Order: sequence, then structure tokens, then C-alpha cells
Amino acid sequence: MDNNNNQNNYAYIPHFNVSYNYNPYVNKPPKKNRHIFSIVLMSLLVVAFVTISTLFFMQKMDVDDSNKKTRTFMIYMVGSDLESASSQGTYSIDEIDPSKIDLDNNNIILMVGGAKKWHNFVNPDEVAIYELTTAGFVKKENDFELNMGEESSLTTFLNYSYNNYPAKKYDMILWNHGLGAFGLELDEIADDFINIYELDNAFKNSKFKNEKLELTIFYNCLTENIHMANIMSKYSDYMLGSEEIIYLSKLFNRLKFFEKVKVDDTAVDIAKYFIDQSDVAIDNYNNTHIKKINSTLSLLDLSKFEQFNDDLEKFIATIDVSKNYYSIARIRRNMYTYGRNQNNDYDTVDLYSLIEELEPYTNNTRLLNNLKSSINDLIVINSASDNYSHGISAYFPYFSGNDIINAHLVMFEKLWSKSSYVSFIRNFNSIRYVNGRETKQITGKETNELTNEVSFKDNKIEITLDENENAKYQSAYVYIFKKDKDNNYELLLKSDKVNHDNNKLVYNYNGLLKINDTLISFFDLKEKNVYGKLTNKYDQLNILFSLYIDKESSYIIEAILDSGSNPLSSIIDMSDYNRISFAKLKYNYFDRDTMTDSWKDNYNREDIEYDKDSVDIIIDKVSLKDCYIMIEIVDLDNDSYYSKMLHVE
Repeated sequence: MDNNNNQNNYAYIPHFNVSYNYNPYVNKPPKKNRHIFSIVLMSLLVVAFVTISTLFFMQKMDVDDSNKKTRTFMIYMVGSDLESASSQGTYSIDEIDPSKIDLDNNNIILMVGGAKKWHNFVNPDEVAIYELTTAGFVKKENDFELNMGEESSLTTFLNYSYNNYPAKKYDMILWNHGLGAFGLELDEIADDFINIYELDNAFKNSKFKNEKLELTIFYNCLTENIHMANIMSKYSDYMLGSEEIIYLSKLFNRLKFFEKVKVDDTAVDIAKYFIDQSDVAIDNYNNTHIKKINSTLSLLDLSKFEQFNDDLEKFIATIDVSKNYYSIARIRRNMYTYGRNQNNDYDTVDLYSLIEELEPYTNNTRLLNNLKSSINDLIVINSASDNYSHGISAYFPYFSGNDIINAHLVMFEKLWSKSSYVSFIRNFNSIRYVNGRETKQITGKETNELTNEVSFKDNKIEITLDENENAKYQSAYVYIFKKDKDNNYELLLKSDKVNHDNNKLVYNYNGLLKINDTLISFFDLKEKNVYGKLTNKYDQLNILFSLYIDKESSYIIEAILDSGSNPLSSIIDMSDYNRISFAKLKYNYFDRDTMTDSWKDNYNREDIEYDKDSVDIIIDKVSLKDCYIMIEIVDLDNDSYYSKMLHVE
């Protein structure tokens, strides 16, 4: 027990009346025994003092422990663009109503910062620690230098809370962006985040190295994975997070779960309050919106992680990646990848689904069954509203670039250098990378070319694959461009609705997106996405719109904050804005000798603005005369091949 920070921590020595019949003059012992008598007497006094002191100290510890509050909840909130652009941090703080929370038995401590702008009492020029009182959050400490994307800042908060708010149990809420297996807590001001290696160090250097948290809630996207769990199993009894993006909205009120916390609640009880609060809010949202969102929250019992990890390591070591590469690549390609609707970098898949798919490639069904059993023991609650999320995900690189993959692997090697799972994904990526490099070395060009002819007839785009292309086929995209007066290629459509029938790819042209008679860049993928902006007199947001389109009408069903490389998790209330913009993307070149794989990132964006309530959105089957059509084919090595431009005349 650390008493260094207890107030009024004075040593109290009670007065004891000890009496015995001893007159130093009358009852003097014989001279030869006097020395022995003194030694015995002093020994008895020392023993008595030590015994009484020990009993008293133990009694004092019991008193101190009984005076502790039941729980200290620590909220580490890095606002980032979630707050500066869409007030999500403010909404979450507003959900915490002190009048409805048992503050006699619970401490709620908030460390907050890391956003360029706040919409409440938080000063954007500082990082501060607040205590929740009956009057609301009261500032206790502030520091103008702290970067909340550094591990030391998290350690500072952990130690401050432990030293100043003693409790029988401690719980942690991490609030911000989540970057899958790579990290979390992006500080917008410092442009820095805590990667998983730093997360381990932050806890290792804190008081919680030796005294575990009871519950850690990751209020972040994509954090319920085996890599986060591996770290947190050393510092927390339970872990709650989401396999998929965890959407933020002022409608969701997840932090109202504090109102339900009772003295005798366990970590499982509290986790259930959070999950139930979230699921009810999502159900309400889905009942009133055409666009549906899923819940993939789950709770892990980290005391079961060691057995689970041992079973995973034994099972994955039986999979021969080299021998089964293309079979495993096809499995990986067809698995649902979390966060991919917004970004390719996260590359996490449901672990239970993965091991079921790998079953034909193991020679030991006993190890497979052991692993399935230990996953079931690990997962206490799984709230998934889909049929492919079982409660925990794993990083399995496939769609992201090699630089991103290597950054993950460098951290994994630091943390788990002898891991069979790390060897599995490293070996898979090595084969994938080498195969792609060899193809480009043969052609001597930075991009792979398709020599296949692209045809366009009767509103149907077709391309025929050769035997090798057909065997390695993964997916395809159709791009439709139009040249502007400056010879830039203006993107009109990118679509993945390409049918693969034997050795032929077919795309049926159904029209282009037109807004108030202007053609807009349209991504006809799963979500029918359009880039744009929302504006009012205070803010301008970069937005990704999702459209609802049918034969009769087209309209926006959702606006999500466009956070660049971060998961786009803020659902924006469009009623807060009066102006709307739609983006036209223009690409500079398509010279086959200079074109690189990153051409998709090199564009100029022109935003065309309208009054929000006066936009006419339609899909118009306009003529593609003078347009340019290009097909991208992606093979099982995840390498792209581009056809020549077909000019429609």
C-alpha cells in the first residue's frame, strides 16, 4: 500500500498503561543475574512493542481500505479531429451526469486534450486532468507541454490516478481513434499516437505493472484483436472493445453506463452495462435510418488469454504457408476485413472465422478443437449483430501496402519475436511481396500492364483473361474518366460491380452520378460513396457521403467524418449544416512509363457547393462518348494490373 500521498498521514501511537510490581531499590535481583534480567526484560518489551505496533498497523490498513472508494474510473480522452471537427468528445463528456452517478463510491477521473478545438470547457492549449464532482468536472492538474500520443503521458495519468484516488478496484477507458493492431490515441496537435509497443511500455512503467486494472474499455475502432489483448493481459483482468469500427454520434450515449454502476458490481456487470447501452442506441438508430450499422463489441476474460495464445501458437504452426499459399490467399481475399470500407491499412479479420477456413490445411484437428474451445473460454460476451464476428480479430496483412505491413511486423517482432502467428503472417507477406516484385522485374516498369483489349458495346464493358490471369484472379475495378480542358483525367466512376464469369470480366454500365446537372466523382462500391464537405458559419467538415439510390430517387442517407488515414467513425447530423459540397477528383497523368502504384492518391480536388436543401441527386445514364475506360485487375498476390485506356468514340 502506498501512503505517500495520503493527507494527514500522521503516525498515531496509543497510550498503554503497563503496570507491574517492580521497585528498583527493594526488589533488586542478585548482582550476578542483573545483566541477564535486563536482556530478558528488554526482549519482552521489544516483542510487545512490535506485536502491538503490527496489530495496530494492520488495523489501520483495514481502516484505510474500508475508507477507499469502490472504484476509480480513469478516462484517457484524446479529442483529435473527432472533437475538433464533430464535437464527439464534448458529446461523450456531456453524457456523464454527476447527479445520476454514485460518486460516494466511485471516482471518475478524466485526462483530456489532443484536439485543436474543443466545444466545451476544455482549453485546447493544454492537457488537463479533471475530477468529476457533484458540480461537474473540476480541473485538478494541467500541463501545456504534454503530448497525449506519447506513452509517458498515459503513464503520468495512470500514476496520478492511482496515487491520488485510491480505490479497491481500478478501471480504464481509452477514448479516441483506434488503428487496428497498430495503435490508438492520436493527438491531433502533436500528430502522434501511441503504438502498441508504446502502449505496453506505458503500463509497464506505471503502478499497474504490479496491480492489475479490473476492466479496460477500448472506446476506439478496431481494437478487439489478439495483439491488444496480448499486451493488456499483463495489466488488466478484462478487456472490452470492438472488432469493427465503433461509430460515434451524439445519439449513442454510451457513457451513460456510469449511472448503472453499483457497489457490488463485477467487471462483467459493468461491461454489460456499456455493451447494452451501445446496442440499444444502435437498435434505435437502425430503426429510424435506412443505413444500418453493426455492433461488434465483446468482452474478453484476460485470465484465459495465456491458454488461448498457447493453443493458437500450436495450431498456426501446423499450417504450411509455402505449400498452400494461393489457397490461403484466396481464403484471405474473401474474408470480411474490418475497417476496409474506409481504409486498407488495418487488415484485421475475425480469428474464429480464419481458423475455420484454415482447417483443411492443418494436420492436427485436436489442436484446432483445443483452439476453438479456448476462444470460447476467452470471450465472455459477444454482441455482434452480423454472422462473421465472433468476438476477437487478428492482423492478417493483405490489402495494405508493404510499408504499412513492415511497420506492423517491426513492432510485432519487438513484442513477440518467437511467435508462430507472427511467423505465419510474415511468411505469407514475404511470398506475396516477392511474387509481385518478380512480375515487375520482368516488365521493367513500376506498374503491371494488361495487354488485354477492353471492349465497350451496348453499355457493357468486357475484358477476356488468359489462363494464368484467370487462375490468379482476385477482383476487378472499372474506372470511367473524362478529360477536361487542361488534359486532366476527371474521375466520373469507380466501381467494383464486375462479374467474373469463367475467363471473362463483364461490367454493365448503369449511369453516372449527377448533382444539379454536374457530374460528380462517384464510388459505386458497397457504400455508394461520394466525397464532399458540410459547412455552416462555424465549421467546415470533410465528409464521406453514403447515398441511397433506387429507380425513383437518390438521396444522402449518411454523412461520416472523413479522417484521412483514420477510421471514419463520426456520424454527422446534417441538420447542423446549411451548405453542402460535392467533390470532383482530377488525376494528372496516365503515362505508362512514369505511372506508379500510388497514382490513386495523386489528384486535385474541386468542391462544388450548394445550398443543402436544394440539391437534385440522380443517377443519369448519360452517353460515355469521349470518355475513357480503364480496368484494374487485382491478383491473389494483391498486385494490380491496369489495362490501356479505351477511348469511347
